[in-house]
Amino acid sequence: MKSLFLGLLLGALIAADARGQGLDGKWWKRPRIAQELAITPEQDAELEKIFARSKPKLIDLRADLEKKQFDYEQSMQADSTDRKTV
Repeated sequence: MKSLFLGLLLGALIAADARGQGLDGKWWKRPRIAQELAITPEQDAELEKIFARSKPKLIDLRADLEKKQFDYEQSMQADSTDRKTV
């Protein structure tokens, strides 16, 4: 059960972050979600701990994504762009 919860948490963090929503990725802080899930103060505290442990990895993943997006954009703008390079 815990691994399922962690998987859902990570998925939600990534999805919320990708859409630019969610209070710095803290989806459980959104009033509608917190109410629907009936998140207790203990669960909120545990989610905060999990988020704090996961945040450095999320930062690294975002930086890697931005670098790859930049490389892709540069490849698309190059005069000698070929499909293999892109």
